[in-house]
Amino acid sequence: MFRPVYIVMCALCAMASAANLRAAEPDPFQGLSGELRIAGSEAGLPAVLQAARLIMEANPAVTVTVWPTGTGIAVKQVKNRQAAIALADREFDLAALASQGLEVVHYAIDPVAVVVNPVNTVMGLTLAQAKSVFGGRIKLWGELGGRQDAVLPLYLQASEAEDKPLTQPGTMSVATQPAAKWAVSHNKDIVGCLSLRDLDASVKPLLLDGSAPTYENVSAGSWKVFRKLYLVLDKEPKGLAKAFVEYMLGPGGQALLAEAGYVPLAAKPARESVLAVGNPEELLSGN
Repeated sequence: MFRPVYIVMCALCAMASAANLRAAEPDPFQGLSGELRIAGSEAGLPAVLQAARLIMEANPAVTVTVWPTGTGIAVKQVKNRQAAIALADREFDLAALASQGLEVVHYAIDPVAVVVNPVNTVMGLTLAQAKSVFGGRIKLWGELGGRQDAVLPLYLQASEAEDKPLTQPGTMSVATQPAAKWAVSHNKDIVGCLSLRDLDASVKPLLLDGSAPTYENVSAGSWKVFRKLYLVLDKEPKGLAKAFVEYMLGPGGQALLAEAGYVPLAAKPARESVLAVGNPEELLSGN
């Protein structure tokens, strides 16, 4: 018998506040049965795994299978009916997806830090410098007060709907955030972007216009770098897929996201991210 696969990225304990919220709200899965297959980005995954566990505990006839594949592969799987929902952390051509019968549902915000290897002596950038670094206009760390080494910008794969990597000379691209973190932690020249919840001693977050990438500064509005998290699924979802969207947009799902280090929709920033970390092609352009 096929069993759900879980990749444990953090301790998935049932938080009391989320459980209480879920108990107080209507259960969109009530009366449903079957398997819901979800694939996609590691961003948002801890909250989705916790949601899957709580949903199955309350609804024994429902199985939720979660596969961390990266955004591009997951979108392909939804198109090919191999998965019902793709977890996505990239911006999309909405018209192109709509023409393929798919829709994109925004469900959370992922605060992001600009990171380098810990041996890099640069401590911070201005916003203009950060855009020039990712746009390829600043070539050497020495231009920023660091060593005379080449700057190597790292991007998550661009054009995720087609799963096309960036191929410009002097850059790197990877498919997932864990791969990006590994690359930064093993190369002194790389600069990339990571979720705040993934920061540890293996990478060094940079100040941006004097502001540090902390949850306190995100809440205060002084840290303004983030990506939007999306669910990609059929344009007119039904059954388990529709119920999952309702759950994640409801108070229980939003509480799980907040507990996992993401920003729920009620607290989303009023303006767009000052760096296009959710759109690698735009980030590469330096805009």
